Amino acid sequence: MLAQSDKFGNFAHGFTYAGHPVAAAVALEVQKIYAELDIVERATHLGGVLQSALGRLKAHPLVGDVRGVGLIVGMELMRDGETRIAFDGALKVGARVEAAAMRHGLILRVVGDRLVFAPPLIIEAHEIEEIGQRLERALDDVAIDLKREGALSQELAQYRS
Repeated sequence: MLAQSDKFGNFAHGFTYAGHPVAAAVALEVQKIYAELDIVERATHLGGVLQSALGRLKAHPLVGDVRGVGLIVGMELMRDGETRIAFDGALKVGARVEAAAMRHGLILRVVGDRLVFAPPLIIEAHEIEEIGQRLERALDDVAIDLKREGALSQELAQYRS
């Protein structure tokens, strides 16, 4: 490559889409659509709905914390959220919540004992509320199982029996 550069000049390369007029036109059209939909205001409004729908689940005995910004939320599953005591990894609480959620028609992104939410910008408020309801049913199912197994303290298990 160096020898040929001496002969033919600087070796230059690029990707076929870099600065390509079609890609640039598509990008401009996407920006127009975002402006027409007022996507920033939509995300701000729906973010509040998501924060509320999932934030109320912080009272659930399996939930240690719920945090997020806009349409991005993370939920930690913990044995005791106040003292930040995690579940024993062998219990696989995150995987159990994921399986229970699937039974309730909800697909989750699970990372260990953390749930991650980043719904698409086309989601509607009633769909966000449905996510919260289905997730609560899944959490309840797992809490009942953990109570049965003796892995959830009785006082916390009284949340829903």
